[in-house]
This record gives sequence, C-alpha cells and structure tokens, in this order.
Amino acid sequence: MSDPGTPVLVVGAGPTGLLLAAELARRDVGCLLIDALDAPRGWDRATVVHERSLQIFEALGIADGFLDAGVRTRASRIFSDGELLGEVDLGLTGSRYGFQLGMSEEVTESLLTEHLVAHGGAVNRSTVLVGLAPGEDGVTATLERDGERRDVVVGWVVGCDWMHSAVREAAGIAFPGADIDARWGVFDATVDGWSDDHDVVFAHLDRPPVILTGQGTAFSAGGDLGEFGTAADPGAAHLIRTLRSPARLARQLGVRLTVAVHGACVGAGIEVPAGAARVTARPGAVSSFNRACRACSLRRRGR
Repeated sequence: MSDPGTPVLVVGAGPTGLLLAAELARRDVGCLLIDALDAPRGWDRATVVHERSLQIFEALGIADGFLDAGVRTRASRIFSDGELLGEVDLGLTGSRYGFQLGMSEEVTESLLTEHLVAHGGAVNRSTVLVGLAPGEDGVTATLERDGERRDVVVGWVVGCDWMHSAVREAAGIAFPGADIDARWGVFDATVDGWSDDHDVVFAHLDRPPVILTGQGTAFSAGGDLGEFGTAADPGAAHLIRTLRSPARLARQLGVRLTVAVHGACVGAGIEVPAGAARVTARPGAVSSFNRACRACSLRRRGR
C-alpha cells in the first residue's frame, strides 16, 4: 500500500522530533511524525533544560510551562573523595536565564506534545521505519505498524530516533565510536533530612557506594554453623576468624560502605556494622548495635 506524498517524515518523538514537528505544523508544512514506542517513556533520561533552550521556548511562547514545572538550578558543585573541587556559576552564561531547569524528560516531552497538538499535529505511535528507497521524486519510506507495511513518499526524512537510529542505518550513515564499558544508572529518589542547597547540582566523582542491608527479624549472616567448618587448633581457628572477619572486609570499603541495620545484630551481624563507615538503624535495632560497637571498641584498645 502506498500513500501520497508528504513533505517531511520525522522519525522519533523525543524532544527534538516533537519540537521539529510542531514548528513544521506551525508553518503549515506537511509532516508525518512517527515513533516506535506505543507510549512515551515514563522515566528520566535527559534531566536538564539549558538556558539557550529556554530562550527558544520563550520565542515560541511556551517557556512559562517549563518554568512552572522545572526546578531552577543556579550552580554546580563538584566533589571528589568528600572534598569540594570547585563550583560552576550558571549565571555566567550570559543568558537572560541565569539558571538551568532540572526536569524529567517525560515532562519535557509532555509539554512539547501539547505544543504540537495545539498546532494540529500528532504522534503516530507503534510505527517503525523499516526501509528507505531514494527516487526521482523523493524518498519512499516503508513503515510498519501491527505487522502491516505501507509506503510513504516524502521529500525529506529527518532522523530524531536516538543512538540506535533506524534512519541512519537505512541511509547507510556511519556512527563511529566505541561503547563505554562502565555501568551507570539513572534513578529518582527523595533524600530525607537534606540540609544543603536545593538549587545546586551536586556531582560526586567518588567510587560507587555500597549499601548493605538484610531481611528477617535479625541482622546476621544467617548461615548454619555447619557451613563455617571446624579447626582443631585454637590458634589456627583464631587466625582464620581474624583474617576472614566480615568487619575486616567492611573496613576495606572505607567511606563507601553504609550498613542499614533493620533488627538486632547477631553473630557476624555485629561485626559488619562495627567495621562500617556509616550505619543507619531502624527503631529497636539501636540498643543491640550500641552494645556491639562498645564491645568491638574495647577489643581494639586491648581491654
């Protein structure tokens, strides 16, 4: 099945594709916007709207929606190993907006979708670009939705479909570079008891933290005594116990380790918190932990 010609095909309904399609619609340029997803993603990816973007949104008359929804950040502070390396004042950019907006990409996409719809545009979801064939009168794009394919003749194809771009692959455009092996994650969290500035971005160039917690009624290793083995010589047993102590391993992690004690500390569950740099505890677990720490401290001092 073939559709009559459309001036522009935009592939990818992220912020770039949404804004492009909205501006084409505002100028009465025919545009077909498609996206492979059946719905927008509901989690963070990009989390900042920069000053220049705000200036563009102001020119389009949509800046107020972003300013109302975002968190204004005036500076960035960079730390390493707990020490402040420096601070970047975002007001030095020269923009009339002397700040950046902290905002989830899903909110950005929602506002840009409203802008698109206001100008008569729409997103055609669950639609995948599977091929491009250049011709004399334009480009024939093969689209697939729900297992059915159709051809659309367009004058322009714009790829706004992220790093694994179907447009780039179909056009044979190289994407040189190398994968980054380091793992990373993005997540939303509420930090209780935050006492520092709320309009500053904090960057910590530290090694990843380790948070150790447990399950059940007690904080312990939870193993059967038979799993630990036996030693006939008391001296050898003491040496093994010392070298294999979980508290010793906890000490090696240094400031990276936080132990979240949820119940009474038992067995190795006493040693691990005693060797941690930071400990949090639920009500009812504190008294057991305090006794364990005092006993461990006395042993360290040889008493």
